[in-house]
Amino acid sequence: MSALNTPAAQASAQVFLRVLQDALFGIRGGSHLLLPRTDLGTLFPDAAAQWLRQRGAHVQLGQRVEERARRHLPASPARQAGRWVGPGQDDPVSALPALVWIALGGAVGSVARAMVALSLPARFPWATLLVNVLGSLLIGWLMARLGPIEGGTAASLRHLLVAGFCGGFTTFSTFSWQTLEQMQKGQWGAAAANVLLSVVLCLLAVWLGFRLGRA
Repeated sequence: MSALNTPAAQASAQVFLRVLQDALFGIRGGSHLLLPRTDLGTLFPDAAAQWLRQRGAHVQLGQRVEERARRHLPASPARQAGRWVGPGQDDPVSALPALVWIALGGAVGSVARAMVALSLPARFPWATLLVNVLGSLLIGWLMARLGPIEGGTAASLRHLLVAGFCGGFTTFSTFSWQTLEQMQKGQWGAAAANVLLSVVLCLLAVWLGFRLGRA
């Protein structure tokens, strides 16, 4: 029967016909069709649930495991220390919407980028290169430290610092516009250097930040 479970995009009519031929019109004993007399659910799922209940287990149907895990997480030392707190009434930090944290972080990041740009006026866009490299270093470190945990304080910090601050502090659009300006002025060497330095240094920075965060 496994041949009949092939996805439609990979199915073959020839294989299907061969299965039917062998199953219905083959030699005696070539195939044995088993037709259940009871509901398939009672053969395994219901029996397994009953076996668990008889041994004191609580079987909850109709909910994802991840959803129940978030609702019933025990108070571990890590949560009490503030490194991560699951969503709930005892976590006022995660109660704020994600967009609020992103807006706060983005405002601070944008102001910080403007301060760097005002302090480094130059013909070459050193300020844009600097904020992009520093932002790449920071986002690598943050993602390594915060990890893939969903919900709670860690998620709020990612909204605030990663999407918010790093998103406002770094600027790909300004980098693109400054490179185009250099090309329009015929400064092809400076434009190529800007692209090369930005790509290479930002990749190295995010890699270094991730390594430092994992150390």
